[in-house]
Amino acid sequence: MTSDTSERGLERLICKALTGASCDPGTVRADVVREPATPYGGNGWTGSSPDDYSREYCVDLVQLRIFLEQTQPQVAEAVNIAADSPTRRKFLARLQGEITRRGTIDVLRKGIKTRLESVEQYTAANRPELAEVERSQIKVLEEFLPPAVDPEEIRGAVRAAIAGGAKDVGKVMGQVLPKFKGRADGKVVNQIVREELQAG
Repeated sequence: MTSDTSERGLERLICKALTGASCDPGTVRADVVREPATPYGGNGWTGSSPDDYSREYCVDLVQLRIFLEQTQPQVAEAVNIAADSPTRRKFLARLQGEITRRGTIDVLRKGIKTRLESVEQYTAANRPELAEVERSQIKVLEEFLPPAVDPEEIRGAVRAAIAGGAKDVGKVMGQVLPKFKGRADGKVVNQIVREELQAG
């Protein structure tokens, strides 16, 4: 059997690995793909129709509606998520503004943090299959993050801040953290700051 090495062949492999289906045009059916299930697909992702994606708000409106209705029905009702209304447009504009304000990297890091917490909870509840779904989603999210900063680079910046007169954790963090925003986990920076302050 020969492998399909075309771009479409690669797309099929990726889609099948993530969702459990090939996602070929015309095969994305509303009654299958849009219906939430546990687990959602091959590795916890759902397929969708390009027609559902709003370029104006950069979100899949059908998946967002399903998510809100399943997890926060009061919010879904309050923002009238099922209908194109001024209330929904205002909500979507706020959502887009939050992502813009916080930045995509922060949103990805928050997604990873949430999934790490889920892994701990599923492991404690003896649900290894659900923990594995969360781990696979973490791996995919990590692919979108920029490469991690070398801890020695952080350590150098921390030492420079301390040499410049910053003598407590808060002041050092205030100088160092902005330099690595979106590239380093705050916990890692904090740990290095504490180590350097204790050593100095």
